[in-house]
Amino acid sequence: MGAEKQWEQDEQADQESSNLTGVAAVSAEDASGQVFADRTEFVLSPEDWEAWEALHDRPARDIPELRELMAKPSPFFVD
Repeated sequence: MGAEKQWEQDEQADQESSNLTGVAAVSAEDASGQVFADRTEFVLSPEDWEAWEALHDRPARDIPELRELMAKPSPFFVD
């Protein structure tokens, strides 16, 4: 890691009253998210495919907080 990037991360940690480990974890999470966002194909083993199908086929859960949120008007559309 370059000195400038290290300095930026130190500054970010100071500004957020965080530690450098937390900043690094967020940076790594952002980077891994970008890797997966760019992928167009995921290959699963037969066992992993079965697990995916089991998750996909199960009934939806009722989440009262989500139901309440979805009942509110959208903040993105103004009448």
